[in-house]
Amino acid sequence: MRIYNKNTLRSIDPKKFYNLFKNHLTIYISVSIIVILSITGGYYYFNAKARILRSIDNHDFQKALELIKDYINDNPNDPFVLKSQGKLYFIMAITKKYNDILEMNDSQTIAKSITFYNKLIQLKNNEYLTSDTYFFLGTGYLFIDPKNAIYFDKALKYLEMSNQLNKDDQYVDKFYNNHGFKLYINNQTLSMSIYGLLGFTAFKLEKYDKAIEYLDQAIKQKDTSMLFYFYLALSYYGKNIYAKAIELLKLVLYKEKDQLILEKAYFVLGDIFLKKKEYNQAIYYIEKIQTIKPSAKAYYILGNIYEEQKQITTALKYWNKALSINKKHNQSIIKLKQYENKYKHKKK
Repeated sequence: MRIYNKNTLRSIDPKKFYNLFKNHLTIYISVSIIVILSITGGYYYFNAKARILRSIDNHDFQKALELIKDYINDNPNDPFVLKSQGKLYFIMAITKKYNDILEMNDSQTIAKSITFYNKLIQLKNNEYLTSDTYFFLGTGYLFIDPKNAIYFDKALKYLEMSNQLNKDDQYVDKFYNNHGFKLYINNQTLSMSIYGLLGFTAFKLEKYDKAIEYLDQAIKQKDTSMLFYFYLALSYYGKNIYAKAIELLKLVLYKEKDQLILEKAYFVLGDIFLKKKEYNQAIYYIEKIQTIKPSAKAYYILGNIYEEQKQITTALKYWNKALSINKKHNQSIIKLKQYENKYKHKKK
C-alpha cells in the first residue's frame, strides 16, 4: 500500500487542468467529426446506388437520370452506372414513358440500353455480369429491329446465358416476382417469362426444336398466354408435325379473342389441310377468315384450292373476288392472265 502525506502531494493548477481537458476534448471532437463524416459520406455514396435503382423500379425516370448524372462525375465507365443506364433506357422503351424526357423513338432508346450493356460486358466485371444483365440485353436485341435476323441471333445467345445464370443467382426471378415483366405484342399486353422470350426468339430463327422446348416451359408458367400456344403450334407446323399443330391451333381458336391471331390461325389450318389434300376442311378454315375481315389473300387461296380440284370456273371466281378487294393483288392477276392466255390459245 502506498502512503501519501501532505509533503508528497502536489497541488493541481486549475488553469493547467483546464487546458489539458480542453486539448483532449478538442482531439475527441475532431476524431468524432472525422468518423461521422466518413460514415455519412459512405452511407450517402452507397445509398445513392439504392436511390438510383429505386427511381428506375418506380419508373421515376427523370429523377433516375439526374441521380446518375450526379453519381458518375468523372467516371462514366463505372460498372454500376453502365448497368443502371442499360436497365433505365430499356425500361423507358418498353413502358413508353420517355417522350417527355428524351427525343427518341423506341428503337433509339433500346439502342442506348444495348450500348451501355455492351460496355459493361467489355469491362469483364463478373460482379455485374448477372442473369438480369443478359436478360435485358437479350430482350433489347429481340425488339430493336424485328426484321433483322442478326439481332435475333444475339437475342437468343444472351437470353440463354441469362437463363443459365438465373438458375444460380435468381436475379431474373427476383425481378419477375417484384415487378413482373410485360410486353406489348400482337396488340396484347403480355406477361412474358424468360422461357416465352426464348421460345419466341427461337421460332423467329426457325430453330423449331428449341422453340418447342422453351415454349413447352413457358406454357407451364402461371401467367401464360395463348400466344405461346400459337407459336408452339407454328413450331410444330414448321417441322411438318401437322397433328400436333392442328390440336394446338384449335385450342387457340377456342380460347383466343385477338383477331390478328385468329386470322393467322385460320390461314395456317387452311394451309395444313390443303397440304393434306383435305379440301373441304381447308375451304372451311380459309372462309372463316372473311368473318374477321375481307381478305384478298384468302380469296386467292380459295381459288388455288378449287384449281387443285380442277374446278377452274370457281377458281376464277375467287381470284376475281380477290381483285375486288385489292386491285393490285399480284398473285391473283398472274393466275387470271394464265387462264386468259390458255383460253385464247384454245380459240385459235
